[in-house]
Amino acid sequence: MAKGEAAVGRIMDIFEDYLAERHHHPQDDFLTDLVRTARRPRGAAGRRGQRLFLLSNAFGNTPTLVAGTIGLLLDNPEVAAAMQRGELTLDQVTEEGARLLTPITYALSAGDTDDDEWETHYLAAANRDAQEFAAPDVFDPARVPNRHLTFLVGPHACLGASVAKLITGVVAEQTLRRLPGLRRSRPPTWSAAAPLHRLAHLPVAWDV
Repeated sequence: MAKGEAAVGRIMDIFEDYLAERHHHPQDDFLTDLVRTARRPRGAAGRRGQRLFLLSNAFGNTPTLVAGTIGLLLDNPEVAAAMQRGELTLDQVTEEGARLLTPITYALSAGDTDDDEWETHYLAAANRDAQEFAAPDVFDPARVPNRHLTFLVGPHACLGASVAKLITGVVAEQTLRRLPGLRRSRPPTWSAAAPLHRLAHLPVAWDV
């Protein structure tokens, strides 16, 4: 635990140093845009928490999207077959997987005023709103439109959404292609539900 905490602290220090350098010496890059547009909570602890949240999303939620989407395809072999025949695109599959899985179940954002008020967005509930999605609990990559809020929208949209979806689509497609006999061996185990919906284990088996 001590080594892990020290490593996280070091990563945070490096990230803070990069942001401070861009604050004083702006460039035409992503970090400068982040410094300019991010609304920071008051206080050093709040700013560090915001940075840690951004970093944890990068390596914590993408595995849930990848493994969770593979699990959805295993549970819906007709969808997997349609994907492999090219009748469904990887983008359709990953968007629908992201909607159903919603790794971040709710999110906070600063309000429109300069006070300390925050707004709560219940993303998982919105992504299964029956008024917006027909049969919201069904894995249907062909649904149109699919205006889910997994990655938020507007100025609060996830900066790594495109990369996360690309990784998910490629890994899911290649996994099923290279392991055609892949199947579930036991039910999945989830390690958390809120605010992060994370998949801990996806037990599988396949025929050699």
